[in-house]
Amino acid sequence: MIESLIDPPQSLNDGKLDIYSFSSVCGLVSELSCKGHANRLAQSSGPILIDFNANQEEPVYINIDGEYFKVLKPSKAKVERIVTIRMLTKA
Repeated sequence: MIESLIDPPQSLNDGKLDIYSFSSVCGLVSELSCKGHANRLAQSSGPILIDFNANQEEPVYINIDGEYFKVLKPSKAKVERIVTIRMLTKA
């Protein structure tokens, strides 16, 4: 029960943003084939504010609700939902 409170699974219709980071592009590719190479940064309805290391020279690879991004020299980021699209899912 405690694990379900700490790390709830992703859900398409929970109204929350899921944000994951990867240590490298290899970690990102590995996550696509076998799970366990990502770090969950947040699962929230947002907005979510992220502060990166001040001297971040390497690119940061992140996944925001299933979309992958490569961010160069980030300092701060604000992630928020602008619009919600209704989807049909299999019951």
